Amino acid sequence: MGHGPKWRSDEDESLAASYAVAAATRRTVGGPTIWKEVRDRFNGPRGARALRNRWMIITKDVATFAECLASEGEEAGEVAIERALETFREATDRDFEFLSCWRRVRNCPKFQKQQQGERQSGTAVQVDQQAPAVTAADTATATSTATATVSATTTADTASVTAAAALETKAAALKPAPSLTTDVALLQRYLASEMRRKNDLQEDEIAMRLFGETRQSEESQRFFSLLKRKKLLLLEREVDELERSQQRRRLS
Repeated sequence: MGHGPKWRSDEDESLAASYAVAAATRRTVGGPTIWKEVRDRFNGPRGARALRNRWMIITKDVATFAECLASEGEEAGEVAIERALETFREATDRDFEFLSCWRRVRNCPKFQKQQQGERQSGTAVQVDQQAPAVTAADTATATSTATATVSATTTADTASVTAAAALETKAAALKPAPSLTTDVALLQRYLASEMRRKNDLQEDEIAMRLFGETRQSEESQRFFSLLKRKKLLLLEREVDELERSQQRRRLS
């Protein structure tokens, strides 16, 4: 935000690697000297305070990307990563620029613990999303069992007809229903909207921390003035939408 030279991608990756090593070699992560250790391992002229502030920005985006990746379910590998990158782009209206940092810290115990806490809050949504798939699998299993029982007690010709019917029934059971496709699309849009809202709140929080350290500066005073105007405009828009909604109810 105008303080120091612009960060390069190789500096971001070096910072992520330094933090991952420092976190893994310390008994208690987050102590008063953690950033001194990161600074000692970091290959560059940045100070400990600059590293800490940059890390706050990186971890926010990395956490959002991790949520996007978790929404891909059991899909793994580069295909899931590409889809998560697209989901991140839809949720934030920008590209995810810290992929190399995520690769560095995804196996970091501290990072994993943070992500576990984030995923626990979304357990209910994941259960709803997975329920249709389980129902389809159970239907296919029940159909196969019933078909096997009938085939064992009929003639060879009847068994052939039954087997063909079973294949058609199983294929129909495994085929996604139109309503399921619609539900998944709605869920994806909802998740993207929630991540966008959460991302906006995190950006405001980080900016307030950074500008709050130099509250008396001209830049800080201008930031808090603009933030106040932004919140007032958002509040006015929400009130207008609520009033219009109430008016529509009265007319109906």
